[in-house]
Amino acid sequence: MKQTRSLIFIILAFTACHKTADRNAEKESAGPATPILVDELLKNPGPYVERTVTVEGLVTHVCMHSGKRLHLKASGSNEFVRVEAKGDIGQFDRELEGDNLVINGIFRSQVIDKDYLARWETELTGGGQNKNESHTHSASESDMELLSEIKYALENSGKDQITQLWIDGESFSVKPIN
Repeated sequence: MKQTRSLIFIILAFTACHKTADRNAEKESAGPATPILVDELLKNPGPYVERTVTVEGLVTHVCMHSGKRLHLKASGSNEFVRVEAKGDIGQFDRELEGDNLVINGIFRSQVIDKDYLARWETELTGGGQNKNESHTHSASESDMELLSEIKYALENSGKDQITQLWIDGESFSVKPIN
């Protein structure tokens, strides 16, 4: 009986070590993530939602109030994805406008309707439960600007709701334009 238990233990230990080695080899061979282009991301966003993405695009706008947001545009298109400064990114420098960036972050999606916007506006103006939360003047202006942009998009969509897509950017690098 002891020999059987010992044999089972040895087999289980060997199998566990072998699987760990396989996983480590997969990680090493994967290398750095290849960036996808903004238009590819926006064409088929479903598989990327709530996942870490590496996206490449042209910076067309950096929020002048706080530097906490930028627009990353698809080449040859008017479509863009908003990137929020999170993680190691304190804020985006306005000088990034016109640069090609590779952004690493979490891709997010939110369905927005008029009720959602009303609750958000109440929170931003201090009428919500977050009255004790302190906002800097520039952050509040930036948030109100974003709210206004999304309201405008909803009103002009002709729909009852829209889906907002953005990236919570954790890091980025400037990629030379060829």
